[in-house]
Amino acid sequence: RLLQSIKRTHGCAVADRFHKESVVSRSLRRSFVSKTWALLASRLLPCSFMDIQCGAKAMHKKHLADFLEQEPSGDWFFDTELIHFLNNNKISIERVSTEWVETRFRERKSTLPVSRTALKFILRLYQLKRHHRLR
Repeated sequence: RLLQSIKRTHGCAVADRFHKESVVSRSLRRSFVSKTWALLASRLLPCSFMDIQCGAKAMHKKHLADFLEQEPSGDWFFDTELIHFLNNNKISIERVSTEWVETRFRERKSTLPVSRTALKFILRLYQLKRHHRLR
């Protein structure tokens, strides 16, 4: 679906767990955190509410080359930088439904420090917003 979308739009396609046709099985906590981050990004940056953190994205190679010239962070904030870049350059973003099953094993729990990561996320959002205003 992602590749079909970029062939049709010549933009970017994002697998979106929030899409009404998506089939998602994940913990309430993770769903809450994802939706909260998406809400923050959509309020602080000029972008639509979407599942920025899903990870499954496809885009036309020309746009990818342009984005990589911006020297994105390459860390967990990469997805947000990408969506911000696409919006700033008026490149189409198509939200595509997905099937997402979160598998968790008792011995392998998440090690993500949510509070510290959330603070970093908010600070980086403000940096992107400030950078956008200066352009």
